[in-house]
Amino acid sequence: MQYIEEYGESLAVSTYGDVFSLGITLIELFTGKSPTNDMFKDGISLHHYAEVAFPDKVSEIADANMWLSEGANTSNDTGYITRIKECLSSVIQLGILCSKQLPTERLSMSNAAAEMHAIRDKYISNQQLSDVRSY
Repeated sequence: MQYIEEYGESLAVSTYGDVFSLGITLIELFTGKSPTNDMFKDGISLHHYAEVAFPDKVSEIADANMWLSEGANTSNDTGYITRIKECLSSVIQLGILCSKQLPTERLSMSNAAAEMHAIRDKYISNQQLSDVRSY
């Protein structure tokens, strides 16, 4: 249980731990898997699960309830589905970068926040561009 170990190893409290928590939370939210899920044993962690799937199999580990909304299920718009997958991939990648084993390999909190804003802005601008094209 890597998530719990981060704080149980008597490491000094730092923003590295906060970034780790952010990364695990992002992966958990977008995969629907808890870091304490029974599937994570024998050295397999939620971080490893996401890392192995990235980038080609991200849609396979994603919680279908999260990204396959009614619009995506009924849409023949491959551009829409591609944008959703790109956003999902970006979020999973951010989660991976934030939950690296070594604290010094993780993003800083300010860089993680900037990346989250960039993902949001790209998704919103792509969505708005798509809305304009559909008129």
